[in-house]
Amino acid sequence: MASACSWEKRRTSQKLSSKKIMVNTNVMVWFTVCHLN
Repeated sequence: MASACSWEKRRTSQKLSSKKIMVNTNVMVWFTVCHLN
């Protein structure tokens, strides 16, 4: 799970420059998932 979280974080960071609102949602999602699992 840790590797999946790391990958998701990296992918989200790449989107940060283009779609900030969308990314903020994605960050919330993966952050929650990573810490719940």
